[in-house]
Amino acid sequence: MNKLILILFVVAIVGCSTNRYVLTDNNTDRKYLKEYINKLAKEGEISNKPLVVVDGLVYSYSYLKTEKLQINKADINKIEVLPKNNEKAIKTFGEKGRNGTLLISTNKVQEKVAKTISDGKMLYLIGDRPITQEELKTISPSDIDAIKVIKDRLEVSKYASDKYDCVVLITLKKKPEVIQEKASKAISDSKVLYLIGDRPITQEELKTIDPKDIDSINIIKDRLEVSKYASDKYDGVVIVTLKKKPEVK
Repeated sequence: MNKLILILFVVAIVGCSTNRYVLTDNNTDRKYLKEYINKLAKEGEISNKPLVVVDGLVYSYSYLKTEKLQINKADINKIEVLPKNNEKAIKTFGEKGRNGTLLISTNKVQEKVAKTISDGKMLYLIGDRPITQEELKTISPSDIDAIKVIKDRLEVSKYASDKYDCVVLITLKKKPEVIQEKASKAISDSKVLYLIGDRPITQEELKTIDPKDIDSINIIKDRLEVSKYASDKYDGVVIVTLKKKPEVK
């Protein structure tokens, strides 16, 4: 009797475990994500208990013991894998991100836009840069800060010609890499000295800075000016000025 109870217990545990990461498809596609996770786990990139984030919603291994992912294979637009012990994952999701994280973006970004707009011609903008629908599909929802839909004719005319019925303004979240990207555009494949005030910092330290804390970025390329801050081994200097924090009285 005790042996039977033990067998039933093991079967129940295994059954619950195998249901994790199963999609809502009614065919073999339902195991698509689970098999993908098993493959990555065998390669050592993630553990077999990764965190799954769907359009910004976090699904932990323990949560998926009783709940299921409400997506099917056709919903999945892109999967970004953050490996085990990834700094970005741990910083964003805490210890749960240590086992590896799968960032899944679905086609719901476009669905959200489509629900707000009728079958008209749309102009998509990131900042002031027009993008195509194909480019829109490549954007991870987790990277989006806000979506603003403009349908008023007068407001639309400020952004586009009469051939468009509406404008979709997409604002992306700022990333720490923006400093390096700005520097790399100004200083081609060269050695760059990064400074906060007069204190040199490494690229790793640079990545930990929250863009919201940055007041200005000054890029120096002129040889004479660079020599005031660094030796000849540097081709450019990037001076990062942080915002002053209010004093606590």
